[in-house]
Amino acid sequence: MYKNLPPLVLLIALIVLACSTNTGQEYPFGPCADLAILDPDEIDLEQAPLWRVSSFLEARDLPSSVEAVELVSASDQMLAELATKQAIKEVRFLSVNNVSFGGMAELQALPSLEILDCEGLSLEDTWMDEIAQIPSLRELYLYGQDQLTNIGFARLSMAASLHELWLDGPNLIDMWVDELISAPNLQRVTLSDAPQLTENAAITLAASMTLKRIDFDNVPLDDEWLRHLSGSASIEELGLKEQSSFTFAGIEYLADLPTLKELDLSGCDVDAAWFEPLGQLAGLVELRLNGIPSVDYQFWDELIPISSLETLEVRSSNISDDHLRHIAMIPNLRKLELSMNPITRAGTTHLKAAPALEQLWLDGCYGLNDLAVRDICEIATLKEIRFGIGGAGSFALGNMAMRFLSEKQSLQNLTIARFSGLSNADLELLVRPLPNLRRLTLIECHSIDGRFVTYLARAGSCLDRLSIQDCAGVSASSLGEIDRLKNLVRLEIAGVGTDALMQILSTLPRLERLD
Repeated sequence: MYKNLPPLVLLIALIVLACSTNTGQEYPFGPCADLAILDPDEIDLEQAPLWRVSSFLEARDLPSSVEAVELVSASDQMLAELATKQAIKEVRFLSVNNVSFGGMAELQALPSLEILDCEGLSLEDTWMDEIAQIPSLRELYLYGQDQLTNIGFARLSMAASLHELWLDGPNLIDMWVDELISAPNLQRVTLSDAPQLTENAAITLAASMTLKRIDFDNVPLDDEWLRHLSGSASIEELGLKEQSSFTFAGIEYLADLPTLKELDLSGCDVDAAWFEPLGQLAGLVELRLNGIPSVDYQFWDELIPISSLETLEVRSSNISDDHLRHIAMIPNLRKLELSMNPITRAGTTHLKAAPALEQLWLDGCYGLNDLAVRDICEIATLKEIRFGIGGAGSFALGNMAMRFLSEKQSLQNLTIARFSGLSNADLELLVRPLPNLRRLTLIECHSIDGRFVTYLARAGSCLDRLSIQDCAGVSASSLGEIDRLKNLVRLEIAGVGTDALMQILSTLPRLERLD
């Protein structure tokens, strides 16, 4: 079907059908359309309220409602045609594109363009003038742009609407940071793979009155960096992943950041002594400590006084049952990411004492069993559970576990990943009594097929979001009764092919979004 279409524009497989549901809720993109096949020769694309589509199309053939495009082998002429699609909010350049800075200027005609990814372009300083004049640009990705200099960043600093900027590369130097930080509304900067940056860059970043988030990835930081950053009056989120040069003194400086709400120390050489200054971050809301060395459980008590802490991520951090006894005492903890840790039922028993826990992620926790699932379901405030197997493991969701889950009346969001033994019958047992389940995600559960949708429909399911990712037994033909899920407005399917997606789409005209 697509072999005669020129390979100019790649648009990824996300389709939003904006429509009125049977509840009378109105979606803002216009009336819905039955779409059996996506081919400009067979349907009127202008009448199809699509967001993103999966195909190769000429820019002129895109519907006026398209909001996001990914470009391959783009040209100036294509960008001129694209500039007539006034609803576009996101443009990403993939691979090598034959575009000049004059072609980039065409994007200034898009009043809603907010996201621009230039990874597939080789930019020069002169391009920055054109990019800075895109009227609504908020997010800009400049990965791999080795030809830019401080002159280009000085021009980019004139972008009045720019809020978020991603940069990387060995040529990234302090002078670039000096220029870009003068952008009047810049709120987030991500700096990656930049070994030439020095602590002078930290001084410049800390002096900004607009920056709220800074992320460093593979940038050599030390205690002096943290000392300078601690002088910021605006930083709320700080990403310091994969660092090995911090000491206790550096972490102490973070306590001088009164505005800090989110901190990511994943992959750092975290020492037990760090927990004392971390416990002094009175306004901290999210703390990520994924992949850190094992720290004795008693030191986690230092986090209990942080009454504002709502999210704690400790994936692959050697968290044991004893750790959970202390973590459960954090008074307002709402989300806990525990994946890939050696916890057992003894640990889940401790979690029943968590007073506010709503979300619990347990991918790859092989020591769990059906009775551990019962403990988890007895956490009164819990609304979201994620189970998953990361590889060969002994934990399997049996009938008993399904029965415990089915009795969790408050459950709203459930994810089950890589459980090869999960069957249609298991899902039938699970969903029938869950009146509040709104989102169900199944990832690589190869023993199920599309018939489980029938069970969902029979149960009078209230699901509004269903995600089926790489479940080998599920095909478009096996999802024939999916239209019986009357509340479904978002469907995510991976591994069934574009034609199959179109077949499903033709039966679900009320969908808000199909991925």
